[in-house]
This record gives sequence, C-alpha cells and structure tokens, in this order.
Amino acid sequence: MTDTPSDIKIGRLARDHAGVQIVVKRDADTGPVRLSFPLSSEAPVERWFGTEVLSHATKAVRMDRLAAGAAPLLFNHDWGDPVGMIDGARLEDGRLVVDAHLFDTERAREVAKMIDGGLRNVSIGYEILEMTEDSKRNTYTATQWMPLEGSIVTVPADVSVGIGRQADDQAKPVRVLRAQPIQQPAAPAAPTGEAMSADTIATPAGASADTRSASPSITVVADHSNRPDAATLEQQRQRAIRNLAAGAQCDDRYVQHWITSGAALEKVADDILAIQSERSKPGNMPTFLDMSAKEVQRYSLMRALRAATSKDWTKAGLELEANRELSKRMSRLPRADTSFFVPLDKLMQGRRDMTVAGVSGSNYLVGTDNMAGSFIDLLRNDSVTLRMGVSRMAGLVGNVTIPRMTAGGTAYWLADESTQITESQPTIGQVSLSPKNVAALTELSHQLMQQSSPDVEQLVLSSIARDIALAVDVGVIRGSGNSGQPQGIVGTNGVGSVTGGSLDAADVVEFMSDVAGSNALRDTSGYVTTPAVAALLMVRPELPSTGTTRLWTGNMLNGQLFGHRAMATNQMASATMLFGDWSTVILAEWGVLELMVNPFSDFTRGLSQVRGWYTCDVAMRYPGAFSYASSIT
Repeated sequence: MTDTPSDIKIGRLARDHAGVQIVVKRDADTGPVRLSFPLSSEAPVERWFGTEVLSHATKAVRMDRLAAGAAPLLFNHDWGDPVGMIDGARLEDGRLVVDAHLFDTERAREVAKMIDGGLRNVSIGYEILEMTEDSKRNTYTATQWMPLEGSIVTVPADVSVGIGRQADDQAKPVRVLRAQPIQQPAAPAAPTGEAMSADTIATPAGASADTRSASPSITVVADHSNRPDAATLEQQRQRAIRNLAAGAQCDDRYVQHWITSGAALEKVADDILAIQSERSKPGNMPTFLDMSAKEVQRYSLMRALRAATSKDWTKAGLELEANRELSKRMSRLPRADTSFFVPLDKLMQGRRDMTVAGVSGSNYLVGTDNMAGSFIDLLRNDSVTLRMGVSRMAGLVGNVTIPRMTAGGTAYWLADESTQITESQPTIGQVSLSPKNVAALTELSHQLMQQSSPDVEQLVLSSIARDIALAVDVGVIRGSGNSGQPQGIVGTNGVGSVTGGSLDAADVVEFMSDVAGSNALRDTSGYVTTPAVAALLMVRPELPSTGTTRLWTGNMLNGQLFGHRAMATNQMASATMLFGDWSTVILAEWGVLELMVNPFSDFTRGLSQVRGWYTCDVAMRYPGAFSYASSIT
C-alpha cells in the first residue's frame, strides 16, 4: 500500500460532544467557577469532503494552545462572547478532557446558572493540519490537529453533510495522505433456495442482468412461516440497516440514529439516497476547485485547447494547474497528452451563487434541493429526459450502490385487540452504478481556436453537449445495458406495459392507472413519445362524441396529456410512448468533462477535431413507476 500526498482546503471546524458530564467546582462562595469535562472524541463526523475522524493519539493532538492557557471558553462558538478560559487538557480513553474556569462577569455567571440548570452540551473548535485518507471507506483521519477553543452550546450544531465548510477566508491547504485501497475478495454467493437472513445478499426475482451481477437485495424476514418474534424482527432490521449503510459508506453515527429512532427500512433507503445526493452537490464535489471569480474569468478553454494541440503549456499556466489538480483528485490522468480536464468551476461560470439548504427532517440529513452546476446543465438544453426531471448524482468516484425497495410491507386489519399481527416488512434491494463512457466529436477551424472569447468557448461546449445529450437520452430511455451502454428504463424488469395500437383516451389513462397500481403515480409524472405519435394525439379527440378537445394539448415539444406533462423526442424508438415519475431515475456522473484535441484531422484546411468525453450511468429506484407502450398506430 502506498501513500500519495495531496492537499484540500479546509477552514476552521467544529464538532459537538453533547450530553457530557460537566463537573463543577467552586473554590469558595466568591471564588471562580471551575469546570472539567470531555471536549472531543474519535466519533466519526460527516463532512463535505468525506467522513472525518479525529485521532486522539498522543502525537496527533497539538496541545500547545491548550497547555499555554491561550484557548478561550466561548458560548455558542461566538468569539465575541467569551465566558472563561481553558486552563489545561489531557487525553483519556480516546477523549480530550479539559479543565476550565469561568470569568467573574455577569455573562459568565449567567452561563454558570445554565450549567447548574442542566445545560450539558459542549463543542470544540479546531483546525486540521494533516489527514490520512481511507479511500475505500471515504474516511479521513486527522493525524495532526489543533484545538482552538471550547464552547458551551445551547443546541448542538448540525454536524451532518456540509457542516464545517462555511466560507472562511483563512482556509488553509491540509496535507492528505491518500492510501491505495487493498482489494478484498468477493463474498461468496448464497446457496440457491436457502432462506435469506437480513444480512445475506440475494438477487430479487425478475432482476435485470446488470442488477444480478452487482445489486444485492437485503431481505428482512427470512421465513414468514416461522413467524419470528419482535426481538428477532428487530435484530433483522438492525442488520439490514448496517448492510445498507456499509454499501453507501455511511458512518456509524447514521446507523445509530436510524436504529434508535426505529426508522423503517424504506425511510433508511430514502435517507441514504438523500445523503448521496448531498455529497454530489457542486460545492461538495472534488472536481470543484473553488477557484476565485478572477481565476474563473482568466481560465480559457481555447487557450487550453491550443496548449494541448501544441503540447506547450507555458502560456497556459492556470489551465495546466487546474488539470493537474483534477487529475490528482480523481486519481487518474487524462487519456492522452493532448487531452485535459475542464474544472467544474468553469462549467458553472455564471451560476456560482449557491446556498446550502438547511436541515430538513432528520437532524442527520441536509436538504437535497438540486443546484445548477455541472456539464449536465449544458446537456439539459437538448435532453428531454433531463428536462422531464431525471435526478442527478454527480462527483462520484468508483462504483456506487443505491438502495431501493423491491417489495413493500402490508398492513392488516385486526379482528379484535388480542389478534396477533402478521409480520410484514419491506424488502430493500441495491442498484449498482458503474462508469460508462460516451463521447462526441466536433471540428474547429484554426482561426476559431485562436479566439478566446466567452462566446466561442460556449459554442464549443454547446456543440459537444448537444451531441452527448442525445446519446444520454437514448441511454436513459432505452439503453441496452450491453456494449458500454447503461441499462435504460424500457429494458428494466418491473416496468409496466400498455398494449399498443391506436391509442385513445382510455389507453392514455391506462398508463396512469398502471403506474398508480404500483403506488408510484405523482404530479411530477409525465409522458415522452415520438413526434409522430404526438402528432397523432394532437388530432385525436379526447371524447369522440364531442370531437372538440384533443388528447394532446399545447405544442408538440412541450404539451400535456390529461394534466400531465408530455414531450416528444426522436430519441424514443419509433411508435412508442413512456410514462412515469422521472425523478425516480438517477443519472450518475463521474469526474468532469474531458476534452481531447486531434490537430491533424484535416491538415490542408486547418481543421482540428475536439472530442468531448463524458462518464455516466443510469439507475431506476422504482421500475413500477413507469409504463411503456410500443407499436402505436
């Protein structure tokens, strides 16, 4: 195993140690109030860059500030609200324990009364100096860190995804030793026909070939005929939660929250997807370099193309630096010496004003509103499926699994209050996402490449985006799952069907009733078909007896069918229609757009070819959320 050092920028951080035992001592009635309490531990905390663990080894904690009596005791991390000073500190059983005293001020006496009244939440502010990364678990262990202050806090801060990445002009590069993961042997498959326990990997019936190869299902109840007692069911639920969390690389803090709160597996699956969606927000992605506005403005796509063509980067220092940093973060080099990566900052130019959503629901989750900001935003202009609301998961590294419910539980009416309840638990499966590549080629003239205006750069990106968007549409809708293509909606087992033929009002409504039968009909559902089918529906009456209202209302490209959005695209196979909740489809992205130039494609006319390379995959959370018809006339 080798270590590859690199840097990431991290500002001051904070983490809580809630409900601690604060020992209060008073030298005398008029003497200072002295406190002793544990201030930090090695509990994992989810950060924007991954799961953070503070090592409490003797050499890991820089005690200089604490030993010198220079660390203040604050209230709610407010440097303008000091209430005391930390006098000393020591490491005990993986915890940092401090001794402190309160000032002889009215404010400090007020805080002392709060502590006497039961306030037991403390928090530490600190700075990380060096970390070691476990890339397999996405865990960063701080092997050198310095406590800056301790705080008495009224409400524990939300230390879930995104916390600790507040704007900080004093953010410093932190040296990270990236350990290469050791390949683990695959777990043996379960014998066919045996009952599956909660921690056994199984393949749900009817799973696609892609799902069978890499998408295990976690079945909660092993054998309904045995009628396990409540304790057994709870053990199975907890094992299933641990399996799901391990597959999504969620730390133990999430696991404990789900277990102690009694969360149902369906809720856990939704929460895990929310966590992964939060990780894929632009500001949290490793491919977002956090360039300043001036640097983004200075970055020239055309200058980088000229440098790649000539293999001379002396006049493209900023572009070369960005390319090297992206290569380091993605742990791979561009495919050739004439290719380079385009930072997410440049692709987001003009869309950088973003805010992180506040806490919603569980205290361990952050809201997951989608933000603008990656190559996918350029794709959206030409992609029907993206405009229909396909969910995106960006900034991925390595293969990813996402949970999905393959079978729901059932509620039963009870004959009387003594009737025993029949056990019924949902079955949660996992869908695998793995990188699949799609490329587009465009030609640029010598004169065009010498220009470096934003309009020219947008022209190049838009040209590549248009071609890739068309391929993405095909992949989402009807990708074969073979020859490098993702598995699209149409070929996924579990998708409903509507008999083709001459569609009338009853047939169009059947799409909705089909999806509703799977409890997946939503206001956000919509129809996608071909322009030819849309044209047929635009002239067919909704009710033949009146002949006034047509089935398809609005224009052909963006209309409506019975109150649901309807769009037409030539990316659909001939004579077909697809209806469903498009937000349940996930488009996953790896890395950033890679551009490669071929300077000799047409030497006599001075033309160069530029190839755009994009890596993505498609997955469905609920196949029953869609219904499909073919052979429409």
